[in-house]
Amino acid sequence: MGGTVYVVVGAQYGDEGKGKVAAFLTMEGAIGHTVRCGVGPNAGHGVWVTLPRGTREVECRHVPSGFVSPDAKLLVAPGTAVDPSVLEQELALLDEYGADIHDRLIIDGRCPVVEARHREVEGQGSYLHAKIGSMASGCGALNSERSLRDPDVRFVRDVPELTSYCQQDVSALLASELRAGGDILLEGTQGFGLSLVHGPYPYVTSKDTTAAQCLSDAGLGPSWTVRVIACVKPYTTRAGTGPLEGENDPAVQHVVEPEIRPGVAVGGHRRVGNFDHELVRRALEVNGASGLAVTNIDRMWPKDQGKVRTDELSPEARAFLERLEETYEIPVMLVSTGAELRHTFGSA
Repeated sequence: MGGTVYVVVGAQYGDEGKGKVAAFLTMEGAIGHTVRCGVGPNAGHGVWVTLPRGTREVECRHVPSGFVSPDAKLLVAPGTAVDPSVLEQELALLDEYGADIHDRLIIDGRCPVVEARHREVEGQGSYLHAKIGSMASGCGALNSERSLRDPDVRFVRDVPELTSYCQQDVSALLASELRAGGDILLEGTQGFGLSLVHGPYPYVTSKDTTAAQCLSDAGLGPSWTVRVIACVKPYTTRAGTGPLEGENDPAVQHVVEPEIRPGVAVGGHRRVGNFDHELVRRALEVNGASGLAVTNIDRMWPKDQGKVRTDELSPEARAFLERLEETYEIPVMLVSTGAELRHTFGSA
């Protein structure tokens, strides 16, 4: 029969809580292999977790959010770019917090490497920053070079300080795990609305962001048993420029979004708009979503903060969840009502 591939994707413009959902599923489902897919270090996932040195939010740009499960192998897919300087900082921070994950981390040697010149190219002009809202991580410049088959592109296997992490073929390892009946989780980044293919060009990222792309990043074909969990919030946010349905509508002006941390995404504050039903409908259709994970219930309805059962939620929140299931004809699998993993309920 084989195991199941769980794919966590965003159905809006990113920041839908994919990291928390991936961490929760890894813990609750005892998933043995969790895989970071996506563009690369241009997207950060925040996870609130209890570590030996306290409970805190950890921002991950390379390490999969499933690191919270002490038994999970942590893999970076061959289709995902790696910035060695970002990875070094991330590993040092995890060490400082008491989460030593070095022995569990496996990076595919075929991952392309973001270098200083890529960041410099993106930071030189005002177009990407001012018009598109790019964080100038270098991923776009790297992807451009790779598309042109530039001989100067390097891969993780070419970086001496990373060779200890790339002793295994990630695609082959995942296929072997699935054949043995083990489940794996692919953690996508950003959101459907930022897809280079399906988003509102040019206000997009430098690559597709769908479940199909996650499978391609990991080197897995569609014939495996795949379940796609699409993450949404009861409203819509967007970092940087580009269209946003219902921006400044009074119905969502009470929503308080935290300031974006520099280096995790575009700095400043996220813009807030209404829940965009058409965007989500297209996202669920293109991704072939099996179910929904609804996050940030507490930011939309603060009185629901920390609730852990559907029947505890406010009438407004329950009505929203019911409307999602009726409208899209797929189940709400997970609900998040706060920052910490314990503020999550449901199952995939």
